[in-house]
Amino acid sequence: MIKVNCNELKCALSKNLEDLMAEGRDDDNLVALIDVKIQLNFELDKDEAFWEQRVRANWLRLGDKNTIFFHKVLSGSLEREDGTVASTKDEIGELATEYFQNLISSNGIGDLSHILLGINTSIFHEKNIFLLAKFTEEDVNTTLTEMRPTKALGFDGFLALFF
Repeated sequence: MIKVNCNELKCALSKNLEDLMAEGRDDDNLVALIDVKIQLNFELDKDEAFWEQRVRANWLRLGDKNTIFFHKVLSGSLEREDGTVASTKDEIGELATEYFQNLISSNGIGDLSHILLGINTSIFHEKNIFLLAKFTEEDVNTTLTEMRPTKALGFDGFLALFF
């Protein structure tokens, strides 16, 4: 039995996918295209699972050094800005919460519209209202029924029939 390198298999599937995308669309081509995409996705999923397992093994071996540091700091006490010391678990938790809330809050930053002054508008207001309008189930059904079922809508290769 010949062992195939996973990278070689992914490269071969990618090349095959490229070739199929370049060909004209007919039923046989679409079946082959879908089959190659499924195989390639399966190989990519296997790779992702491998790397997730490897990261998990490293984490189990090395631990989370930031958490260790954080626990060492919090095992003692923290000093507030006014010089008083927070030493109980509740006081330290309250101080940490206050610190991070202050860190991520806006602190009263005013109007930032001047930042956008140099950017030209590319969509007219009327068109933007149309684009932002909610679509109905009827709109979706009408659009799907007007499409040819064996035609791909975009580069992803999914057929209208799929949707």
